[in-house]
Amino acid sequence: MRSFLILCFSSNVAFCGPLGVGVKAGVPATELVISSYHSSGGFASSGSRYVIGPAVELRLPFGIGIEGDVLYRHVNHPSGSAWEIPVLGKFRIPVRGRFTPYAIGGGSFQRNDLLRAFQVGPSATTSGFVFGGGVEAKMGFIRLGPEVRYTRWTGDFSFRGFDLVNRNQLEVLVGATF
Repeated sequence: MRSFLILCFSSNVAFCGPLGVGVKAGVPATELVISSYHSSGGFASSGSRYVIGPAVELRLPFGIGIEGDVLYRHVNHPSGSAWEIPVLGKFRIPVRGRFTPYAIGGGSFQRNDLLRAFQVGPSATTSGFVFGGGVEAKMGFIRLGPEVRYTRWTGDFSFRGFDLVNRNQLEVLVGATF
């Protein structure tokens, strides 16, 4: 029975299309953290200047794909880091040539240690909506794809009347998948 299930699963994946595995890296165009509380009793600007993590994409027929990433950001605060897990639908616009434009959209989940440190909301996890686009270039067996992403986070991120996390996040990423 187990062999039968493995055969069925592998044949379904084979018919869906290739699986791309790689890395995404980039820079935020907006600060993730608007302010953070420090020992002198005030708030100071804080944030990260890079985003990096693994990416996986299932390429389906007709230019459609499903992408999942695990993106890490360092937060300049004693609490440390933020992890974002976007799950996105990707639509490649069919054009002739070496470059293929695409649009992305979906949802994202974030675990932010700053939220947990200030006990903002019921947990340190939040969710949001992601939209964006980019251009993919196939170079041998590597696909390079610079893109711009906009994320709108949901939830309340305030502490003592100050917003801690930017609800509007814009970032520029470059993905390399194999």
